[in-house]
Amino acid sequence: MQLRSYELGEFGELCKRGRAALLMTRPEMAKAVKHTMAQVTAVEMGRVRPSELYIARVTGMLCLSTNEVRTALKKDDERRAAIGENVVPFGR
Repeated sequence: MQLRSYELGEFGELCKRGRAALLMTRPEMAKAVKHTMAQVTAVEMGRVRPSELYIARVTGMLCLSTNEVRTALKKDDERRAAIGENVVPFGR
């Protein structure tokens, strides 16, 4: 099963809920974490695995649970592996 191009991954859903709680848009978050809008979108849609620095910035900024973030990232990794997509990390 492949995600449609507009669907968010598990981590993306967490980020979306976190942003909504802070009334923050995706472009505002991209600026705050010092990444491009395209990078943030790719991460949230589960197309690329975020760097540890990105994860730390977003988790802290959006007050996300570390356990929830780990679980979401694991599910996104498993989904990519199941459909044969390459995991493309960025920002190491």
